[in-house]
Formats: sequence, structure tokens, C-alpha cells
Amino acid sequence: MPDLSHVGFAGLRVHSPLNQPDHFDELVAFLGASYFRAVAKDLTYGASARGLAVDIGLDKPEEFPLFEEF
Repeated sequence: MPDLSHVGFAGLRVHSPLNQPDHFDELVAFLGASYFRAVAKDLTYGASARGLAVDIGLDKPEEFPLFEEF
């Protein structure tokens, strides 16, 4: 198996037996700097959102905050 100790991570996914007791559905996902999505019982993912983006739509790069804790 390759050494993956140098590989970071991009986010966090939480799974839970939401719709069936024997199957763990993805309940919520936090990806990248500030992107997240969540789902409720008997529903599928719809809209997703960013926690915060700075300087969007301007003639310069967008900025994203560094979330260090959850």
C-alpha cells in the first residue's frame, strides 16, 4: 500500500442511518474552504452553499476564509 501520510484532507462528511436503519446516508458534507451541503430525512441534495466568499464578482481573485475548527 502506498504511503499516504503526506496527503491532507479537503473536508468532512458525516454519515448516519437517516432513511434506513441498515444504511448510512451522507447527512452533511463540508468541503474545501467554506462549501457545505446537508440533507434531511427522505430528501435528496438540492442547493449547496458557501459559508463565506469575499470579493466575488470583482476583477480580482475571490478570497475564502480558513476555517480551522468545527
